[in-house]
Amino acid sequence: MTIVALLASLTAAFATVQVEGQPVRGPDRILNIGMGAELDTLDPHRSTRLSASWILLNICEGLTAYGPDGVAGPGVAERWTVTDDGLFWTFHLRPDARWADGTSVAASDFVESWRRLVDPATAASFANLLSAVENVPAILRGEMGTQALGVQAADARTLHVRLWRPAPDLPDLLALPFALPLHPAARVHFPRAGALICNGPYRLAEHRLQEAYFLEPNDHHPVARTLGISHIHLHVTEDADAELKRFRAGDLDVTYTLPASQLAFAAREMPESLRIDPAAGLSYIQINMAAGPLAGRGDLRRALALALDRSAIAGLLGNVPRPALSLIPIGLAGYTPPVLPDPPQQQRDAEAQALMAAAGYGPQTPLRLTILHTRNETTRHAVIAASAMWKKKLGVETTIEVQEARVLADRVRTGAFGDMVVRSWVSPTLMYAAEILRPGGAGGLRYDDPELVALVTALDGAVTVEAQQVALSKLDTYLCNQGALIPILFGATMRLVSPSVSGWNGNIRDTHIFKYIKWR
Repeated sequence: MTIVALLASLTAAFATVQVEGQPVRGPDRILNIGMGAELDTLDPHRSTRLSASWILLNICEGLTAYGPDGVAGPGVAERWTVTDDGLFWTFHLRPDARWADGTSVAASDFVESWRRLVDPATAASFANLLSAVENVPAILRGEMGTQALGVQAADARTLHVRLWRPAPDLPDLLALPFALPLHPAARVHFPRAGALICNGPYRLAEHRLQEAYFLEPNDHHPVARTLGISHIHLHVTEDADAELKRFRAGDLDVTYTLPASQLAFAAREMPESLRIDPAAGLSYIQINMAAGPLAGRGDLRRALALALDRSAIAGLLGNVPRPALSLIPIGLAGYTPPVLPDPPQQQRDAEAQALMAAAGYGPQTPLRLTILHTRNETTRHAVIAASAMWKKKLGVETTIEVQEARVLADRVRTGAFGDMVVRSWVSPTLMYAAEILRPGGAGGLRYDDPELVALVTALDGAVTVEAQQVALSKLDTYLCNQGALIPILFGATMRLVSPSVSGWNGNIRDTHIFKYIKWR
């Protein structure tokens, strides 16, 4: 045997060494991922769970798809064009797009899937994200049938989308799970998880309830034979402490989260595995602008915002969340927030005290406010800290009320939430983030202000991504200056990722496309 042949045989032998039943490296080694709690559904029109998106965006593929950096690019659509007024889009589908059963993916699959999405009977969680498409608002209100949806298949590989207002971020929007195509059989009766047919690089081979989801290559996808990791198991991990133990034992390569109480331990003992990444979430205070002592009192709202020491609140939470001085998460679709004044906290406190004194309030004549929030541990810590700061610096007396999330959302929608409410908002797209800034939007803001309406109108009329971001920055600045919404913290994700995993890139949406992942 020659030296070259000997080396080749040794290399082959080491490539198939088994550790607990699987190869040490190479595409056949199974990637084991913690996914949190068991899913309620994998129906992309009804699902709201982040871990569901980890499965859906890998077994299915939309017109556009996220790259390794979380930025949307070509998916089933290999290219697209848009008219100068931003109202008519044409998507050209790849000729090799196939369902996992080998049949072709056609433009009509998107038409029928999106009609199901906007059908009020579907009760889709994110149907409103398609609201820029012609007739969608009326369809969602039940005033028109789904056949009126402004989407048409010109032929098997050409899809036309008509909008009633520009949506320059449409390609980014269409990479989300809600816009995925459904196999014809699934549109009639959505199947159990293990029988789901989709069109992504992986297929769902098996689902064991309360145990795991098993992914394997979809042989009909063009990248199936070049996947860096061919088999992926997503394990139900409802107990974060137990998940950590499984990671330390080598049973998991990626965790869904990390208990906050274990952050210091992980930073000390496993720094090479600890990942803390910015997320597209915001914790903020929404002021009742229609009634109560803060309505019509910009001076009082500004005093409360100034006295809020966001860095101190972030410190109480391990400095994992980031202090927020604006309302749109930094980096979402490339968004750069407005540069707002940020003087030292001592200077901010002095200005806040002066404003309160000028309004006739202080320790002897306290301003009394109610604060509503949900049963969430992080939110509770933030509310208690904010109340203590306002009491100490401004003499404000606060009454804290806690409600379940659904009840709180109903109270915000009707305006019956007292003086202020502390909320969390996770934004998959810029325009979804803008919903909290929009009077009458999904965020429940009730603020009758002509200048605000003009800024929203300018945002809705933006034809380019650049113009959209400029308009959004102006809207962000205005609401912060008005004190109608007071940002507290931007979100972050914490998890453990084995150093042997390459390509698990943190991104603001926390989306992960497995075809870009491989073993080191």
